[in-house]
Amino acid sequence: MPLIFRRRKSGYTLVEVMATVAIVGVAMGMGAQLFIQFQKFYISSIARAELQRDGRVSLELMSKIIRQAQLSSLTITTDLGQSTFDRIRFTTPDGREWIYYQNGNKLMQQVTDVAANINISILTRNLYYLSFYFPNSLNPRLLNISMALSKPTFPGQHKELQMPTQFILIEN
Repeated sequence: MPLIFRRRKSGYTLVEVMATVAIVGVAMGMGAQLFIQFQKFYISSIARAELQRDGRVSLELMSKIIRQAQLSSLTITTDLGQSTFDRIRFTTPDGREWIYYQNGNKLMQQVTDVAANINISILTRNLYYLSFYFPNSLNPRLLNISMALSKPTFPGQHKELQMPTQFILIEN
């Protein structure tokens, strides 16, 4: 009577377990890499949106006020250590003196009212470059503002945004 050996089917072989572990390991590695890329994209998108918002709000606010400047009181200067004309000072018809300037990475607004009360505000903390200039000597009422913003995203990396040059026609 021949002996028949029956094999038990109640487990997995070592080869099956190793193949499963390898496949799961590759899938987890790809999933982790995908997660890291998604996180970098999200942080970069948030930084870009913040820079766009800060740039638009700052330019719109400065444009609105500078349009009201008395042309005879308007001066554009530079601070020591700066390579561009990054400070504008003027008076509006209501007697207030306005100054916009770059202080490190901050865009500052200083307002002095007729009673000599000084109010200093930070318009953005992400300023990289600021420049005021008169582009055309034929129209002395036309002023340009050029601005670039930068925000750190990851160690050693920054998201940067160059805002379109803003042309302002001074009305007073």
